[in-house]
Amino acid sequence: MPKALVYGHSQAQPTGMGDDLVKALHLRGWQVSRTGLQGRNDRRLLAEASALGDIAGHDLVFLYAGGNSDRPSVRSLRALVQHFGPHRTIVILPPINVDGPPELVVTLRTRNRGNREGIADLVKVYDLEAPGAAFKPDGRHMRAGTPAGAALVAQILRDIAIETPAVAP
Repeated sequence: MPKALVYGHSQAQPTGMGDDLVKALHLRGWQVSRTGLQGRNDRRLLAEASALGDIAGHDLVFLYAGGNSDRPSVRSLRALVQHFGPHRTIVILPPINVDGPPELVVTLRTRNRGNREGIADLVKVYDLEAPGAAFKPDGRHMRAGTPAGAALVAQILRDIAIETPAVAP
């Protein structure tokens, strides 16, 4: 049975958009470990990654990173990717609420673009913009179970060729 680690900031938690990914992987027969850390920037995620113990048995690492900062954190992101192994790591950047304050939307787009460009030579990078209805009341955390989140998960799984198992007749 293939094994995945879902690790990162609050978006990886059970009530966040990472829950859609965990459920989709389970549906496809994957064993999934998850660690979602509220309020952690990439430097703190890196510092806490060693506490995970041996991750050698994981086939893929889905890293929710790039959040809890309004600026790109390329150095820490690259170190996180190297820690987990670029050959098996997929990075999901924080979602952007397009209905949020315009100056914040611009700031977050700039942050995500800087992070994406800073690590795209190492790993596959995904991000998403969605309307405010997809977010929790704070406007920064995407809810689990939204159409936008489901579409992102479907795209990731298609890109890395994880298929839904066929149902026997």
